[in-house]
Amino acid sequence: MIGRKATKRLAEFAVQMFSRPTGQGRTYIPHGSVYDFAFEHDFDKHFCNAAEDRAAGSPDGRGLSEFIMQIHTGESVKRMRPKEPPVALEAEGQGYLRHLAEALLLTSEGSLSNTEAMHLVVALNLPDRRMALVRALELDGYVFRDGKLLHTESSIVDIEQQHSALKQLVRDLGFSKRETLERFLDLSEKFYAEGHWEDCIGNARKFLEGCLQESASLFNAHRFGSPLPPGTYDNVRQIREYLEKHKLLADREAKTIGETYGLLSNVGSHPNMAANDQARLLRQVALLYSEFVMLRVRGEIPQPGIKPAAS
Repeated sequence: MIGRKATKRLAEFAVQMFSRPTGQGRTYIPHGSVYDFAFEHDFDKHFCNAAEDRAAGSPDGRGLSEFIMQIHTGESVKRMRPKEPPVALEAEGQGYLRHLAEALLLTSEGSLSNTEAMHLVVALNLPDRRMALVRALELDGYVFRDGKLLHTESSIVDIEQQHSALKQLVRDLGFSKRETLERFLDLSEKFYAEGHWEDCIGNARKFLEGCLQESASLFNAHRFGSPLPPGTYDNVRQIREYLEKHKLLADREAKTIGETYGLLSNVGSHPNMAANDQARLLRQVALLYSEFVMLRVRGEIPQPGIKPAAS
């Protein structure tokens, strides 16, 4: 599924692609250009007309940007197909988003090598916006290859749902360092989008480490009414041993997390894997283990309004 962040990047890139200079330091979207593009790329008549109408009604690009973002929410699809049942709106919207992303990425491959006819203020950010879109799509499990937007099997989780669930778990558990943990989570995604692979992995590792520390600290306070033994909190190995000792992790689980933490801490480029794929997959592993540990602790310490998982 193409998520909200990738949709926002898609909207920004589309506006940049269609914009032209006014000669007064501003840009506008030429009349008919959006319709022509959609028609040439085999979009249906509903999309061609709706996209052009929104673009023409707001030459500065805001109308087109909102139209694309509202494809994700279903609003644009609902206006195009008012009789469509609500359950079909999301699926149809995702189809439009994939089609549009593929068409824009394919078209922009030529545009990036022929920017002399474009005003500098427009051309300057086009490659950056394109790369931001490509990386946002990668996080959602899509790769643009040979002119096609492909959905890969490697994306085993919905990124937006995972982020929302992790942040909610951190808040539900009342971790004392929840703001720091949320910042690590956000930075990991930010650095991925910017192509800083080691920083992406490093912040995912810090998030995992913080979740282990806070989980052990919370459990100890709940069970024994006291802080962790001196020196334990800042020692990741002792934290894992603590969680294993108190049956929050089984032996094999503690060993697996320990090995994963070691892998996250000693990342080098792999000769048989692209750096972005390595960063994306290791980040996913770190976040999955973080959620695993927090759910274990939540099961031991039921929070108000949260039912513990059935055993």
